[in-house]
Amino acid sequence: MKLIPELTLRRIRQRFLTLYGHNAESLVERFYMMVGRYEVGVRPVRSRDRWSENDVVLITYADMVRAEGEAPLRSLRAFCEQHLTGAIKTVHLLPFYPWSSDDGFSVKAYREVDPDYGSWEDVRALEGSFAVMFDFVLNHCSAQSSWFKDFVSGVHPW
Repeated sequence: MKLIPELTLRRIRQRFLTLYGHNAESLVERFYMMVGRYEVGVRPVRSRDRWSENDVVLITYADMVRAEGEAPLRSLRAFCEQHLTGAIKTVHLLPFYPWSSDDGFSVKAYREVDPDYGSWEDVRALEGSFAVMFDFVLNHCSAQSSWFKDFVSGVHPW
């Protein structure tokens, strides 16, 4: 099964060529492998999962709701379940990764949840009651991240 339709892949290839020149083909291959690895776009979008003008999305930082002795992501889930069930469909979490500056947008580790906010289990628990989305913010990589340090050192795959 083709993960990406041929026409779409040609368009992606052309855009990568415009952006990255002679590196485009290797980057397209890596992109295609990542799509396969994470199954992005593999499952069809169900009509009930599509957005309309009737949907309400809460956009929030992970630590905007706090309860004593509890991870903020757990407090946020409890608040949303108690006060927002039926009123909102989706919770959009602004960056909750470990960060060094820029209110969370200078990300040090994209695959981690900042322990001050909670854990991936807390994010998954929120997903039990609401659709959850969050920013990847690749263009805001922290100079303290391993990805940036690898880039500066010339270590692939930067």
